[in-house]
Amino acid sequence: MASGTIGAIGMWLIKLPGNVVKNVFGGIGTGLETVPGLKKNAQPSGILGLSPQSPVLHSLNTLPIQVPFYSVIGNQGKPGPLKESSDSVVQYWSSHLGGSKTEAIVPYPHGCCEKPKTIDEVKRILHLYLKNSPSDF
Repeated sequence: MASGTIGAIGMWLIKLPGNVVKNVFGGIGTGLETVPGLKKNAQPSGILGLSPQSPVLHSLNTLPIQVPFYSVIGNQGKPGPLKESSDSVVQYWSSHLGGSKTEAIVPYPHGCCEKPKTIDEVKRILHLYLKNSPSDF
């Protein structure tokens, strides 16, 4: 969605003040010039930062995660292969991180933090942490 119509509307509505862009990014560039389909002077934003074409995400994706981590991923419940599923906003392939200790798929759309199965999974992970030393976690 970040690179679709809704993302484009959000980026049109939300602009950084010109002096912030000039002072923070002037002379070093934003890396956004490498994103296909963006205007020449595109400004960084949280919406653009979530795009699958984001240079920041591509750079971060090359770095190993050096602490144990767990994934809780929403799936709005449409039938079909998991790799083609979505939480209605983020595709599974974009949410999935190899190397997680566990990956729980919860049957909810995006924004499922307050849902029972999501809460149960977070509690399970926290109880694991309490039972184990941090190095075993």
